Amino acid sequence: MNSEQNNQLEQSTSPSDIFGDDWQMLTQDWQAQPYKKSDIDKLLKQTKRRTLWAKAILALDVIATLFLIGASILGLIEGDWGTAVMGYLIAGSIFSVVFVYYEFKIRLGAWKKACDSPERAVTNALRGCESSIKYIKLIKISCWILIALVITFGLAFSQETGKPAWPIILEMSLMVLACYGITHWFHRKRKIEHSRIQQMLSKFHSET
Repeated sequence: MNSEQNNQLEQSTSPSDIFGDDWQMLTQDWQAQPYKKSDIDKLLKQTKRRTLWAKAILALDVIATLFLIGASILGLIEGDWGTAVMGYLIAGSIFSVVFVYYEFKIRLGAWKKACDSPERAVTNALRGCESSIKYIKLIKISCWILIALVITFGLAFSQETGKPAWPIILEMSLMVLACYGITHWFHRKRKIEHSRIQQMLSKFHSET
C-alpha cells in the first residue's frame, strides 16, 4: 500500500468511504436478520404458549360452570339451602353458561384460523392477541354483572337471616374488583402488544 492510499484511509471518517457499496449491503442484511429469524421464532413460541394457556383457562371455566350447575341441582333436591343461596347459585349458573358460550366463540374463532407456518406467524400472533383482548373485555363486563349479583345476594341473604349485608357485599365486591384490576392490567399490556405486532405485520408486508 503506497503513502497516498494510507493518507486516504487516515482521512476517511465513514465506513462507507472505505467499503463502498459493500457497506450498504452489509448494513441492510444485518438490519433484516433479527426480524426474519429471532422475532418470528419468538412469536411462534409465544403464540403456542398463549394458546395452551387459553385452552387451560377455558377448561377451568367449563369445570366451574358444571360445578355451579351441579350445586344448583343438589340444592334443589335437598330443598333447605335457603332462597338467597339458591337464587345466587341458579343466577350464577345461567351467567356462567352464557360466559362460557361467548368464550368459546371468541377462542374458536381464532383457533380455527391458526397454523404453525412461519410465514403466517405474525398474522397468527395478531389474531391471538385480538382474541385475548376480546376475552379480557368479556371478563371486565362480567365483573360488573357479578357486582350486581353480589349486592342482590347480600341484601336477600340479610333479609332472610337477619345478619348485616355489608360484610358479605364488601368482601365479595373487593374480590371482584381485584379481579377487574388484574384484568385491566392485562388489557393494557395486550393493547400495547397489539400495536407492536401490527407494526411488525406492516413491516412484513412492505418487505414482501
